Amino acid sequence: MNNELSSLITEQRAAGALICDENGLCIASQGTATSSAGGFASAIASKAGIISKLMGGDPNAATVVTMRNGDTNTRVRATINNSNRGSLNTTTAIFTHENL
Repeated sequence: MNNELSSLITEQRAAGALICDENGLCIASQGTATSSAGGFASAIASKAGIISKLMGGDPNAATVVTMRNGDTNTRVRATINNSNRGSLNTTTAIFTHENL
């Protein structure tokens, strides 16, 4: 999992990234992303998914939210696995910094 996060950070030119489960439990984090942000990322992704479905969005599509706070952009992507085989629903948060 750490190799995947390292690759994601490099590809996205991010300062940090984390992956958490549907309950907000951090599975892995690197860089400026702290494990304590997992709950927030999961909650934001969950609410965005509800809004997307209410607006007629594809219920199986990943939900992506981008937030900006000062010079930090946070992109939260929720991937929902609708399988009865015990698949894990996950949220990935990518933290990038911009010079303003």
